[in-house]
Amino acid sequence: LLDNALETARIARMQDESNPKIHAWYSQQMHELQHMTEAIESIKQAITLNPGNLNYLLTLVDLYIENKEFGLAEENLRNVNGELSGDDYRKVAQRYLTINKLAHAIEMLELAISNMESQSAIPYLELAGVYYQEGQYDDAVIVIERGLQEYDTDIALFMAKIAVYWRQNKIEDAIAFLESLLDKNDETVFVNSLLSEYDFIKNAISFVPELYSGDPRATVYFYLSLLYDAHRQINKSIDYAEKAYSSNPQEIDYLYLVSSLKNGRNSLDDISYVNTEIGTWLIDNVSDEYKMASGNVMVDHVICLAGEITYEH
Repeated sequence: LLDNALETARIARMQDESNPKIHAWYSQQMHELQHMTEAIESIKQAITLNPGNLNYLLTLVDLYIENKEFGLAEENLRNVNGELSGDDYRKVAQRYLTINKLAHAIEMLELAISNMESQSAIPYLELAGVYYQEGQYDDAVIVIERGLQEYDTDIALFMAKIAVYWRQNKIEDAIAFLESLLDKNDETVFVNSLLSEYDFIKNAISFVPELYSGDPRATVYFYLSLLYDAHRQINKSIDYAEKAYSSNPQEIDYLYLVSSLKNGRNSLDDISYVNTEIGTWLIDNVSDEYKMASGNVMVDHVICLAGEITYEH
């Protein structure tokens, strides 16, 4: 079967050797069959026939990267020329990051910021992420603040700044920043990043904390609670945890936070509150079948917390 597939693909390519799409298709088939040499040679032929096609060039770079030929990957990335869209500059930057050429990645991300065709804070977050991973936290903050000048209600940028402050152990600065946002903006101002970008931020820009859906303001309350807890101000931490949970009672992370904090404070009123809220949440949101199985980690934690409280009190 493998020999037949190879022969079929080779015959198809021979029938239209002047068509770059055929060579690109053949390269893809060879890659799937792990015939890397043929995959590389075929995509190179596609580039010869259509030298301005960025996707072909990036495919060649990806093949070299997979083949651990990083020098050839970089050499071909240097062949990128002409004006690109912001998203295309981002694609080039990601390849430079993969081969650890940070200066070139930063250059491409700066070009991405200058050439984005649609409104998006993503290039700022990606550029800040490069500085963050390199421990250049002050530079990361500068990039985030540049982003906030253009996207001053984007919660992903808010959380990115908090992440940098946290890494720098600037807990008081982080608290002051988030509380200043609450002071100057009413609840209609905060916006999540575009829904189409949310999954990308969650999966690809790892230093940005979780951006909870629903009420973005609740996300701010949630992280203020964590920050005050780190600052050993339990009452303020509980106040913000309660605000987060009240804003979105279906979010289990909010329930777990407020319950854990109140359980730790250990007053009779707190214990009563935790028992009531956890019991109500489990009844409303978790089926009996689910309670009997190991599933969502946070749900399991809440069930365990309920058991601990029952046992202790």
